Amino acid sequence: TAMPATPMTVVVVMGESLTPNHMSLFGYNRKTTPFLDSLSSSPDFYFGKGYSAANATRSTMPMFYTLQYHPLDESRLRKQDTNLFLLAKRHGFTTYYLSAQNSNCLNGVNLGAIDVMVTSDRQSEVFEEDKDEGLLRLVREIPVGGKRFIVVHQRNVHLPYQENTEHRPDFQRFPTQDLPFAEASTNAYDNAVLYADYLYRELLAELREKSAGPLYVFFTSDHGENLGENGHWGHDQL
Repeated sequence: TAMPATPMTVVVVMGESLTPNHMSLFGYNRKTTPFLDSLSSSPDFYFGKGYSAANATRSTMPMFYTLQYHPLDESRLRKQDTNLFLLAKRHGFTTYYLSAQNSNCLNGVNLGAIDVMVTSDRQSEVFEEDKDEGLLRLVREIPVGGKRFIVVHQRNVHLPYQENTEHRPDFQRFPTQDLPFAEASTNAYDNAVLYADYLYRELLAELREKSAGPLYVFFTSDHGENLGENGHWGHDQL
């Protein structure tokens, strides 16, 4: 597809273990996504449910970052000729991959077309204290102007949910202490979703302020999460 040479910013926010079943945007009875809820009536905001390519990050990522029609098209995964970063480079974008997770989450993904790559195992100091808010700091450092393709991979909505958000007491809305496992886990997960919604608000504000030309932002997730459905917890069960 032909692309204009003028400035443009395309951002993919890869969530982690995020299920629509616990997002108020999709009807959950707790107000866990107040910011996204506030956008729901905007003509520039579209939302819906989707299917992940797999039930674990390292399985999902090669298929997400390689455009393919059939999910079992292994030849496409080997060739990587429809790799999103590669396609972005061909159209003149500077490419960024900023992740609060380890670089091995991209095993099976061709990294040759990524210009700037920051992950938690390469620059742990970015995420040690601020957790996923380190991603906001990295986005602020990206130069304004030109064509930018930015992938931001979260961590906070992942087991152990509590540890990933406890540095922000203001998002501990639902109690987690001295409760049965199911209730404590659900509450910790919902707190993490609430924190993620805050990150979306801050990220979008930053991008709107410092983007030249059109801005397209996609929020998605690598896979969903079980929170007691059919007796399952987490995301490794088929």
